[in-house]
Amino acid sequence: MMPAARVVAVGFDLGETLLGYGDVPLSWQSHYRAALERVADVCGLQASDARLDAGERILTRFNTRVHPRTTETTSSEVFGAILNAWQLPVSEHLLSAEEAYFAFFQRSCSPYADTIATLRQLRERRLPIGILTDVPYGMPTRLVERDVAHLDGLIDALVTSVDVGYRKPAPQGYPTLLERLSVEDPDRCLFVGNELKDIEGANEAGLVSVLIDRGRSGMSCGQQYSIESLTELSEIIDRH
Repeated sequence: MMPAARVVAVGFDLGETLLGYGDVPLSWQSHYRAALERVADVCGLQASDARLDAGERILTRFNTRVHPRTTETTSSEVFGAILNAWQLPVSEHLLSAEEAYFAFFQRSCSPYADTIATLRQLRERRLPIGILTDVPYGMPTRLVERDVAHLDGLIDALVTSVDVGYRKPAPQGYPTLLERLSVEDPDRCLFVGNELKDIEGANEAGLVSVLIDRGRSGMSCGQQYSIESLTELSEIIDRH
């Protein structure tokens, strides 16, 4: 039996793996109306029931928790559709609409208690650190970077589903992550995520899959390793 390859880099999912979002659920559907009211406000538009209903229908269409997909969309497609439904010029209001909508959900973003210490330990071991994350509603990378800024500059590479055009469990994003981390052999990179799609994609792409199960659910996703805290990563790395 061949020995396990030495770990030379570590990749992570972002939301619910490195960062928590307070009381924001994985599906944002229950918060659509409040977020759309903010969008209407920054666009100088009255948030009538008809307009909010139209916006909710469009957001639901792009909600991957309601309608799973592996191909990615863009925020300009999502919010362009909303602005068109509201009979507003897209070019004039798109950026402010995106900003208002996503800021509503980012307001309670913060690292988990074990995140920063773990990332610093990996940095001390000179292991490059990357993120591969699926984003909601085609969220622009510039706004994802706002969340990543909570990680104290400890991230070497950020890859989003918009960057590659695919969502997990499609494996296309993992080679891009490996390339940006300068890793040639997938089995020398750990990938840590909290959902089935993270593990399935990592396994298909040949990375070492690690499920973080903070709620101790005992879920089985075909992961090679399971942890309840990021602090357990050091032991996995030492085994390699």
